Amino acid sequence: MILGFDHLAFTVTHLDQELAQLGQAGWQTQFVARQVVNPPQKKPLLHHYLPFHDLVWCASPLVGGAALELVRHGESMAPSPSPYHLEEDGSITLSVADTGQEMIFWQKALGFHSLAENSLILKRPLPQWSCRITLQEEKNTPLSYLDSPGYPCVALLCSDVIKDTKHILKEGGWQAVEPFELSPNGKPLLITMLRTPGGALCELIQPLRKANS
Repeated sequence: MILGFDHLAFTVTHLDQELAQLGQAGWQTQFVARQVVNPPQKKPLLHHYLPFHDLVWCASPLVGGAALELVRHGESMAPSPSPYHLEEDGSITLSVADTGQEMIFWQKALGFHSLAENSLILKRPLPQWSCRITLQEEKNTPLSYLDSPGYPCVALLCSDVIKDTKHILKEGGWQAVEPFELSPNGKPLLITMLRTPGGALCELIQPLRKANS
């Protein structure tokens, strides 16, 4: 079950510079994790894999605005652009070749609801878990990667990575990687990543109990 929205990934090469700019715009840094092990399961979704990467999680200055996870994979990026875009109002735009197909998928597989034509919403009691996505038709959209410039991946919180992945694949998702554990901020997470029917990347995050809890 999809519990809510978590963050929008943002690929950077100059981490400190981007952080300073976001800070001036009112974004609040929640945690910084440098030289975090980059799980090899992600290799198929990266144009250039490196064993370590840097992660920074930033909260939006807008109520209900999409949070960002800045990711530095190194000095280079994939040549293909990212399909997601963060709007000034905190909502997200996704460029896809077939908006009709994506509308159905995001509703049936990911629990979003239709808000208007080509507009989707994930409404939750917590504003930070809610999300609005507008689909924008763009033919011949190139396949993006986790290290593509811009915003390559949307991350969603879920209750069961294994079960939820099976359901999503049944509804048209593809290229799901083997789940892996990561604790970037001291909180253990079980994570997988996959593609929507149009090729956009989506991350599923299942919070885990700590071993001593």
